[in-house]
Amino acid sequence: MTLFDTFFPFLHHKDIMGKIILIMLCSILTVNAQYSNNTNQVCKQHNQQIIKNLKPDNPLYSALERNETGNGIFYSWMNKMQLSKVKQATAVVDFELRGQEVKLSVREIIFYNRYDYFGSKARIKNVGNDKQTLYDDLKIPFFNEALRTIEGFKIKNNNCGKLYLNLLDDACLPITYNTETVELGCSKLVLD
Repeated sequence: MTLFDTFFPFLHHKDIMGKIILIMLCSILTVNAQYSNNTNQVCKQHNQQIIKNLKPDNPLYSALERNETGNGIFYSWMNKMQLSKVKQATAVVDFELRGQEVKLSVREIIFYNRYDYFGSKARIKNVGNDKQTLYDDLKIPFFNEALRTIEGFKIKNNNCGKLYLNLLDDACLPITYNTETVELGCSKLVLD
């Protein structure tokens, strides 16, 4: 018995088709790893251009200086943001944790035309007819980000509060947090 037979007993020496499938799978994994490395390099170069337009006190500036990048996955909601000329969407998400139950509600989404955290000049008051559609399209990504934030900050059960979250239109840019990302306390929550 060979090492190959040990790890892949379902593929016998006579099973040529099985070996071809295995070789194709290995090729795909190799190409995917190369694509990931290329994407990461392209993102780093792209991000170096972005950082030139940011102020040093911007959390995104700090993240890019540390060579952080996004995951490189371009989601459909990013395309919708770009079509609406929205670079950043910032949401206030109310949350409540009770045992295994998590309640989330998006209180507000503010749209910006720059990666300019809370810069009033960059705020977009009217994103056209697409505002409600864009709002609806971003609710699920904000909920996903809220769950990751709750887990990342290790917020304990039987707690509630507000999260301040950002989504950006660019797959190369990392998700960043400011120091006021989480506000604990159960007063004035607007949970559905």
